[in-house]
Amino acid sequence: MGVSAYSLSSDTPGATITLGADDGRTFDRLTVCALTGPGAGTVQLGIGAAVVEWPLAALEPGSRCRMLDAGADAAIASATVVTGPVTLTSWSTERSVGGGVILSNLGTVGAQFTHFNRTDDRVVATELATYRPDLIVVAFGTNEAFRPGFSAAAYETTLRSDLTRLRRLAPGVPMLLFGAPDSATRIPSLQIGESGASLPCASSALWRPTAALASVQAIQRRQARAFGIAYWDWAQAMGGRCVADSWTQGATPLMRGDHVHFTSRGGAEIARLLQADLDLAMTSLTAPTVPALTVR
Repeated sequence: MGVSAYSLSSDTPGATITLGADDGRTFDRLTVCALTGPGAGTVQLGIGAAVVEWPLAALEPGSRCRMLDAGADAAIASATVVTGPVTLTSWSTERSVGGGVILSNLGTVGAQFTHFNRTDDRVVATELATYRPDLIVVAFGTNEAFRPGFSAAAYETTLRSDLTRLRRLAPGVPMLLFGAPDSATRIPSLQIGESGASLPCASSALWRPTAALASVQAIQRRQARAFGIAYWDWAQAMGGRCVADSWTQGATPLMRGDHVHFTSRGGAEIARLLQADLDLAMTSLTAPTVPALTVR
């Protein structure tokens, strides 16, 4: 498996996965990574009017990535099994000119960073070499904080191990670690953990952060410092502890009623907050240094 730690497989001819852009947005490049090897099938890739068949058969098991340019703006991309089996490990769309963020949207709800342990070094290295990231963003923590029987020691060991491996597979690529955002639960068993009971929120008698959330955030902050990588305090950017309940309120809430997942409007607000902090960091890094004036 590749970076996402998930794969999508089918041996049914005609099986198709399609990606469409919303709100008039477009892209002009499709990148797909797949497993190769003896007996592997053929997949048809499409973006806009561009279509190509890609045989995956090879003498030895491995993986390859294929980039397909549309030659014009496109709003639809697809991958279709011609002959099976076909296993995709990653796919993404982007604009070839102008930069931006590449989202490889092949994962699942409930993923944790520990799932990165089941990935294959060769597959991950192939994907990273293809995508050539300028920055790797590691954004996990919420699902870990909701894990029954959470162990701070085990989580810290896993986070340290996975960051070490990621650095080895992408040498020289800077990383940005997101601290887990604020969230809340009304399940009593998750409000109590090895660190004790989660303190109640003034805004709600039922909803409060899981007992593990503060530990997850503290470990993330500590390991970011130990690795010398950038850290973004997502929860603080939202407004701090217990803000999740207020984000679920109003006619156009920023979070869904589960107090965990963001609405589209909430996602846009998080993006705005993150971009503002990135811009501020860039300004501080590139600001000219003014020599000190010595008065005699």
